[in-house]
Amino acid sequence: KIQKAEIERSRRERPGSIAVYDLYIRALPKVLLVSEQGNAEAYTLLTQALELEPDNALLLSLAAETLSQRGVMGWLPIGPNDREDCTAFALRALQGAAGDATVLAFCTMALSHMAKEYDLAMATIQSAASTNPNNMIVAMAAGVAHIHCGSVEDALKFFERALRLSPVDLHTHGILTGIAHCHMIRGEYREALTWAARSIGGKLHVQS
Repeated sequence: KIQKAEIERSRRERPGSIAVYDLYIRALPKVLLVSEQGNAEAYTLLTQALELEPDNALLLSLAAETLSQRGVMGWLPIGPNDREDCTAFALRALQGAAGDATVLAFCTMALSHMAKEYDLAMATIQSAASTNPNNMIVAMAAGVAHIHCGSVEDALKFFERALRLSPVDLHTHGILTGIAHCHMIRGEYREALTWAARSIGGKLHVQS
């Protein structure tokens, strides 16, 4: 709720000198929109913030996640080396993560989706889960990692746990997509379509 309030405040206010946190909080909803334009705008905001704080692990991990999302969705690349840049952001974020479970979770998704560094992704999410097992983003990232290189049954359990932890979170449409993906892999297509429809509804809620 605090994060959502900050996003709404940032939409209303545009101070002359924008702080790093304000850049981050403006970028976050653009990532959650899962749109090509919003993604590009988020990446611009994050790179501006990284010019001010180049070693900020949270910014680095979200920049990696932004490029990862772009690759997953099949959108035009931002630069000539998106995959390499995504991997570099994630590795730099890991160096400064200091046990931050959210940073580790974002890195896990980038390492799974874009970098294809599956062993490192699983090690990273295991570290995140041991640090903060009740972090919703950690549970969601664990689901993503298990879809790629673990068990679809474990993936489904993690996504369901993420949904229980925060059923009305701004990331909820991503969790619902993961659940739909699990059912699709298991051949449960009607169930997959039901969860996919809920995911679309959640995404529209974020846009509003």
